[in-house]
Amino acid sequence: MMKKEQVICKVICNIIFFSLILSLFSSIVFADEGITIAQSTAKAALDNFGTVSGIALVFLAFGTIFWYKKFKQKSNWVWLWVSVLVTLGLGYSVLVFFAEGAEKGIVVCETPENCVIAMHIHATFDVEVCGEEKTFGLETGELSATHTHKEGAGNSVHFHERLPYDSKTETILDTTPLRVGNIFESLAVPFTSECLYDHCNGQTCSGKTEPGRVRMSVNDAENAQFQEYVWKDGDMIKITFE
Repeated sequence: MMKKEQVICKVICNIIFFSLILSLFSSIVFADEGITIAQSTAKAALDNFGTVSGIALVFLAFGTIFWYKKFKQKSNWVWLWVSVLVTLGLGYSVLVFFAEGAEKGIVVCETPENCVIAMHIHATFDVEVCGEEKTFGLETGELSATHTHKEGAGNSVHFHERLPYDSKTETILDTTPLRVGNIFESLAVPFTSECLYDHCNGQTCSGKTEPGRVRMSVNDAENAQFQEYVWKDGDMIKITFE
């Protein structure tokens, strides 16, 4: 009977251990595909992280004591403790990263004057011409620039690359890859303060008599930078001709 219970214990420990490892690698893969944690969600999770982690560790401690007294073996529990602690540590780091705002990124400096910032940021575009919704499509754009992924809406754009960074002023030195105009240029679609797709200021939409014009807003606030606007993580950008 004892051998059977020992086998069950080992199976349970191994299942938990490999499940945690699989979850970790899955998170890395999903992150590369553009799936992120909303800043508000990360903050809420972070607020409860200590409580949840404490409860999990208490249960794990009681389980460890119970099985060790019963079987006098600890090797499987050592692996389980290591995997749980590593997972909790990485989970905490990920939550802190997104809670502080993904746009802050990770700064790496070879020298104080030679730094780069690595970011994984996202924005959503709502583009309409005379009431017709325009989509960017999936898997559009170079991975080293603003692009879309195969998951989610076609107008959800992503950027996850390194940019030159000034650590003293905490500013990105070259924001060119984050220009709104870049995504349109990659699609070979005209977009300026004057034109959007095949419509330019002064033209009329079908069924209307008044001339239309290009308008742009960022997070519901009118924006006059148009293609030169440098988008930020979480931006909701609406561009219309009407």
